Amino acid sequence: MKKLSFSQIASIVIVVAAVALWLQTGPILPAIQILYKNPDLELKSLSVVPVVNASNEEIEILLNSLSSQNIYVMDVESGSSLLTNNPDQTVYPASTVKMITALVATDQFNQDDVFEVKREAFTNGNTVGLTMGESFMVKDLLQALLIASGNDSAFVLADNHPLGYEGFVMAMNSQAQELHLQKSSFMNPSGLDADDQYVSAHDLSILARELIKNPFLKKTVSIKKTEISDIMGESSYILENTNQMLGQEGVQGMKTGTTPLAKEALVTLLERDRHQIIISVLKSEHRYVDTMTIVDWIDQNVAYNELAAK
Repeated sequence: MKKLSFSQIASIVIVVAAVALWLQTGPILPAIQILYKNPDLELKSLSVVPVVNASNEEIEILLNSLSSQNIYVMDVESGSSLLTNNPDQTVYPASTVKMITALVATDQFNQDDVFEVKREAFTNGNTVGLTMGESFMVKDLLQALLIASGNDSAFVLADNHPLGYEGFVMAMNSQAQELHLQKSSFMNPSGLDADDQYVSAHDLSILARELIKNPFLKKTVSIKKTEISDIMGESSYILENTNQMLGQEGVQGMKTGTTPLAKEALVTLLERDRHQIIISVLKSEHRYVDTMTIVDWIDQNVAYNELAAK
């Protein structure tokens, strides 16, 4: 008889635990299936499992009350999906693209690297107002990127890639492949509408989960207001966060996005009972109303149950 591998044994334990928990508490989230398909996840993630205590009818009523057409709500620790609506449909991402721009920049550059604002860095849409010829440290450009959602900052970072702007965009798509973002494609670092630039709500949640692994980026997306200066100290810029969710209980920031084709997008990092949850809403008419409605639903319907005694 063939001996079972460790990963196979772990998968069997997960399924048995899930069935036992279902008998006690009701339906288990689809995330248990995700854990089953990904035995490489650390076993410590199996200590608790999120459970949705809502019927399919109640979930349908909730989704019908929201303007967002694409939703993915993820428990960070387990990778579980708590709520979904058209999660794999591809849509324009708007400035949520800047999350992968930040990941590529932190991978390619050091925070104290200094980059000059070049002519090709100027762009349309939301900008900080960086002036050609000024020079900034990468850490300040990242703050301008994620706090004030500066398109000009995105282009300064991209233009200074060793292989130039095109090389940076190639690195964005390589990063997407490494993260298994199967429904994502990137054409620019700012999120301006472009053919063949798209994401899914599911992919966006995976991307957000990766971003918060970086302490500097996680802290940056939570900052409401700060100031940066060029390296000569001659110019300074006030950065105010575009995310109106900051200040709400348990909200730890993330990323906004708005363009004519994308409509309103919002990724939110929420903490509840020491558990982190990522809420991604895309193609929304009222992203903050939608997100707050989802937060209220989480408070009323999501619980964390221990799989085994410690």
